Amino acid sequence: EFEEAAVLRDKLIALSAFRPAYTVEAGVAQLKEVLGLKALPRRIEAFDVSNIFGRQASASMVSFSNGLADKANYRRFRIKTVKESNDCQMLAEAVLRRYRRVKKENLPLPDLILVDGGKGQLWAVKKELDYLGFNIPVISLAKKEELVHTLVSSTPLRLKSNSAALRLLQHIRNESHRFALSYHRILRKRHAFGEE
Repeated sequence: EFEEAAVLRDKLIALSAFRPAYTVEAGVAQLKEVLGLKALPRRIEAFDVSNIFGRQASASMVSFSNGLADKANYRRFRIKTVKESNDCQMLAEAVLRRYRRVKKENLPLPDLILVDGGKGQLWAVKKELDYLGFNIPVISLAKKEELVHTLVSSTPLRLKSNSAALRLLQHIRNESHRFALSYHRILRKRHAFGEE
């Protein structure tokens, strides 16, 4: 059994050194190329919203640095100004609050902003960034067909399903969705127990 244990140990060591393609430079470099960005998108911030018919609405922002989650810079927002179920307006509120604070505190800007959704979400976010005077590249990723919407083309990008760039975007989008949903569940529990 010692030999079998040694083989398993070696496999574990090999696996611990393995990183999926979306966490290495390949995904970041591909994103720069396919999106026509001026700089490598080393820092990406992504937003998603979660609500049930507008109730206990929340938004999340996750931060990734060089393809890896930067959990110390995750943020969550309880939606305050939007009462009906409107993902675009909820995203706009979260983005406005986030980057208004960034501006006030002179914090570093991301190289790219990713939002979950389509053209509507994309333009709602762009409007708030314009209002604040920020010119940050923004894209959205639509779930069903995994199309990438940009501000520079009316035609969405369809990245190859096995491309490092798409895998990176999917990973970041899925993490922002998970984080938004977890906060939404907390708000629902508080509401159910009368803590609001």
